[in-house]
Amino acid sequence: MKTFNAEIISQGEEVITGQIVDTNAAWLSERLTRLGFQITRHITVGDRLDDLITTFVEVTKRADVCICTGGLGPTSDDLTSQAVATAFNRPLHEDKIALQKIQQYFTQRQKTMAVINRKQALMPEGARRLDNHWGTAPGFVLRENDCQLFCVPGVPYEMRQLFEHQIEPLLIVDYEQQASQLVTIRT
Repeated sequence: MKTFNAEIISQGEEVITGQIVDTNAAWLSERLTRLGFQITRHITVGDRLDDLITTFVEVTKRADVCICTGGLGPTSDDLTSQAVATAFNRPLHEDKIALQKIQQYFTQRQKTMAVINRKQALMPEGARRLDNHWGTAPGFVLRENDCQLFCVPGVPYEMRQLFEHQIEPLLIVDYEQQASQLVTIRT
């Protein structure tokens, strides 16, 4: 039975400068290993568009699966969607359902959605939306260079919920493989 490899990209200046500890990569590695994936790389990239574009192109040429956390927020330094769109020549389109869900998130909390939050509804052409019921930024998945690329928010709680409820079920169906077992012996 074939073993598939996976890479994890963590995006954001706050991660690369050590302002926050990247717990997402460790958590994802553990979960992917349990599913039978061989984790080959953890990559951390700051908020620089050219670096992100290069990273996405390189990773999709060698990995079967890539999960990218972060960079889906509404601010100018949140560049994941734009980087994926540019890297693979997939224009960004506003996903009307995503926008509706973002607006609904604010309405349920009796807040007005800022115009800047519309950015979170932009998806690269051909991407499938991953609904985020735990925050405002939806994730997305697309296939490029035989790599299934998942992009999810960097907020750990939101990332974990999206993985457990949407990504993991897809991986189980798409990548039939023997689950790995990691044994630790303490002496």
